[in-house]
Amino acid sequence: MSTTRSSFGGVVVLAVVCLFATFTSALFADEERTASSLMSANVVAYIELTETDSLIAHLLDREFGKRIQEVPALKAALQSNQFKQGLVVLTLAEIGLNTTWREFTQDFTAGGVYGAVEANGNPVLLVKAKSGEWLDQAREKVMNIVRTQAKRSGNSDPIKESNYRDLTTYQVGEAWLGYVGDWLIVTQHEKTCHQVIDRFLDGADATLADNKRFKQAKANAGENLAWAFVDAEKIRPKNPPDQLKYTDNILAEILFGGILDVIRNTPYATSSIKIEGRKLAWEVAAPFDAKWSGESRQHFFGKQGKGEAPLRLQTKRHLASMAAYRDISQAWLRYSDLMTEKAADGLAQADATLATFFGGKDFGDDILSTLRPQVQLIVSGQDFEEFPLKPTIKLPAFALVGTLRDVKTMKPELRRVFLSFVGFLNVVGAMEGNMQLNFDIQEDDDTSLLTSSFLPIKGKDDQRVDEAPIQFNFSPSVAFRGDRFVISSSKALAKELATAKAVQTTASNTDIYADGEQIGAILKQNLESLIGQNMLNEGHTREQAEQEINIILTIVSAIRGAELRLVTDDDLIRVKLQLEVSGSSEGTSDQAKQ
Repeated sequence: MSTTRSSFGGVVVLAVVCLFATFTSALFADEERTASSLMSANVVAYIELTETDSLIAHLLDREFGKRIQEVPALKAALQSNQFKQGLVVLTLAEIGLNTTWREFTQDFTAGGVYGAVEANGNPVLLVKAKSGEWLDQAREKVMNIVRTQAKRSGNSDPIKESNYRDLTTYQVGEAWLGYVGDWLIVTQHEKTCHQVIDRFLDGADATLADNKRFKQAKANAGENLAWAFVDAEKIRPKNPPDQLKYTDNILAEILFGGILDVIRNTPYATSSIKIEGRKLAWEVAAPFDAKWSGESRQHFFGKQGKGEAPLRLQTKRHLASMAAYRDISQAWLRYSDLMTEKAADGLAQADATLATFFGGKDFGDDILSTLRPQVQLIVSGQDFEEFPLKPTIKLPAFALVGTLRDVKTMKPELRRVFLSFVGFLNVVGAMEGNMQLNFDIQEDDDTSLLTSSFLPIKGKDDQRVDEAPIQFNFSPSVAFRGDRFVISSSKALAKELATAKAVQTTASNTDIYADGEQIGAILKQNLESLIGQNMLNEGHTREQAEQEINIILTIVSAIRGAELRLVTDDDLIRVKLQLEVSGSSEGTSDQAKQ
């Protein structure tokens, strides 16, 4: 009987021990603790970096990073005495840690790096190492190095220790450090550090992981080098200021007005970064509902938010462009609802003036309404070798391209307005003793081209073949072909765009593109002017000015292309920026010598 009771008692004890061990293991099992479950429910901004090794590889080893490292400013920093001294310190640290900095970083951040800001402004940083054992060993090594260095310098111990729930926490300067499981906790306040430890040991009824907006955003996150979340509902004031309702400039309204409605209504926003080959992609996304704008900003998004930009027209020296869905007529007609009172008053005066210029016709209803909402602004380089008089400062040409709703009615009207505009410039120019514009009309292959060009002042401008005034960059022109309408600063660009073909691009509301090579070409054409301006404004010697300008040239040449797109899906709005670095550094050294 006693034997039976003894055996039964042993089984009970063993069961309790096993149950306790299981409970303790589950409680401290690090894999069950995500960063978001350790963060407060009051977090308003959160960022995570889960692929640190891949990020380091992109920046140091792969194509993207190698090209960036060729930028002179970064090269100079890497060759500076300060950086070399830092390498010495890093080498000593590697000896003390008995590993390389890269291996240490890889093990230290194996589970990711996570940061957050709480509603009260308290920052929190969490780093998950490859294991708790590794983290304990690394902590001891790092602290020994810090303390030894402080002792050698004659300073007191910079690390203060205290206990909390049988764990040791540390204060280093203004920062508090805690270690629990595989996690390093870094906070600005001791209480915040303790709260993170409590969530790890006890769990919590409400954390960032329980935030419904965060869960929705995280579900759509995908794989990224870095990902961030902002809780817009928590940081947005209950009564948004006028800056989030109205614009004070009609151009700003046309370009960005619709974004204000998103900022005032979206529950949250996310951001992510990816690198693939030579391309870096950065995206900001937020929930979107076309009803937020109603009819007031339908000019920006279109009906049901489905407005699409036209396909980008390509030119030989394509420098930059913006293709967008914008109903400019509606923006103009609704300016009193969209803009500040002061701006609206100024626009009302402009509207009256324009009505006079357009023969009594209403600028919004009768003129702008003739354009379809797909518009393009294009900037293109010019072939100055073909110019009989070459301006000292060489500027690119620019043009606005639209589509006419009623060609038969508007083509003659716009021709008349252009002729009146040239005549007006000539009258004003004659009164001030400035150059006059010569006018010409060309009809060729279904294309109507109306051009003007500045006539040199006899005995003055006609003698300056290679140093002509800045006006000789311009030859204001308009072109018509089918329903396409082009108004350009240059005859050549107007003619080119009249027949230019579109490039197939991803459907979007707005598509902005820039070509680094062509921007570099424009800068090089004006190299002497840029150097002179730098010497004048900064007081530099020519050598110093050349060095600064060459740095700019090299940075620009490193960017092959940049594209910014705004896309509206059924329930999301995305702003996508893609940068592509040049694939080769050939020509960089030659360019720097020019």
